[in-house]
Amino acid sequence: MVGSMTPLPLLSKLRVYVSHANFRVRAKAAISISNCVSKMGLEGMKEFGLVELVQMSADLLKDRLPEAREAARSVVISIYEVFTESEEQKQEAWQSFCQSNLSPIHAQSMFKIIPSL
Repeated sequence: MVGSMTPLPLLSKLRVYVSHANFRVRAKAAISISNCVSKMGLEGMKEFGLVELVQMSADLLKDRLPEAREAARSVVISIYEVFTESEEQKQEAWQSFCQSNLSPIHAQSMFKIIPSL
């Protein structure tokens, strides 16, 4: 997003709250992260850490609160959309990315979120 303020400083501050002991704090952080990521392009995601975003989302997908899980799904969809934007074989590119950066169980949970997989 040219001309708009980057959400990277906010994301960096929120990162620590994703693993907070209080599930409500985790959920609020997940929702805020989801809002930030939805406004980012691929370059912004890469600058923050694309792999870190995916790993954070994978952890949040199994959170206790549905708000955190839904926010994680939203982050995954946002990442998928910008990551595969210029890919000819979207599903294969996404599968390959997830399998190389996540545990098999987490990669599987990522595939389930994207309906076309």
